[in-house]
Amino acid sequence: MEYEHICQSCGRPLDSLRIKGTEAIGTRSSTYCSHCYHRGAFIDPELTMVEMKSMIRARMREKDIPENLIHLALETLPKLKRWKSKAPVS
Repeated sequence: MEYEHICQSCGRPLDSLRIKGTEAIGTRSSTYCSHCYHRGAFIDPELTMVEMKSMIRARMREKDIPENLIHLALETLPKLKRWKSKAPVS
């Protein structure tokens, strides 16, 4: 499965310029969204994968997204660039 068109931190689709984060020089990031990345750095650099999963789960439930889709989204996190080098966490 291809993951290049989603934020490599939270999995949010990078389907518009507005949602893309910014690099240190001000250009739009093709890797991270504006909720995770700003001016070339993570907004919350100490965030753990467990905390990210909890935030994603809560946001998706607020939007009444079915549990099976939430589960799929959370399974994607360990495969994303930000988390790939980290030990798997549930």
